[in-house]
Amino acid sequence: MDSNPAANIAVYRSRLHPDGRTRRGVFGVEMVRPLSMTMLPVMIGTLVAMLQGISVLSVLYIGFPVAALLAFGWTWIQLRTKVCEILVSDQKIAMRSVFSAAVPTEKHHWKLLIDMRRNGKGVTITVGLEEFNLEPEDWPMWQDLIGQLDEALHPSNAQGQGPERDMA
Repeated sequence: MDSNPAANIAVYRSRLHPDGRTRRGVFGVEMVRPLSMTMLPVMIGTLVAMLQGISVLSVLYIGFPVAALLAFGWTWIQLRTKVCEILVSDQKIAMRSVFSAAVPTEKHHWKLLIDMRRNGKGVTITVGLEEFNLEPEDWPMWQDLIGQLDEALHPSNAQGQGPERDMA
């Protein structure tokens, strides 16, 4: 379902949205924190090795590539799974990850919103076979987004037609 389901589409962007940055730019910025966290043990190990008079090159030769690989993998997973754009149209929604939103020409994949439930801080939505957690601090227009998602989940209530839902 790559086609546009309707003409009236509400677009919501989170604070994580790339806003015109390329994939490389987004990846580089987002990899800073994981790289610093994975390099911390390497630097501590290097310091301990220096204080004990052991060669530090072996620690760095092994530690840096492992730390960089872990940071790369973590960043890759986060950017491909973190939702930063939601489009709502009637009963269907399309979502884009930070990675896919960095390429504005990618097609939107419209899916039916199955469920929406409140959790501790935000909302968990079920789209197809996947669940996504949305938190209010990530979405500047939180109340509007929740209202639109609720309308997409319960279109008959929004149109005043009763409890039946058309699943076609």
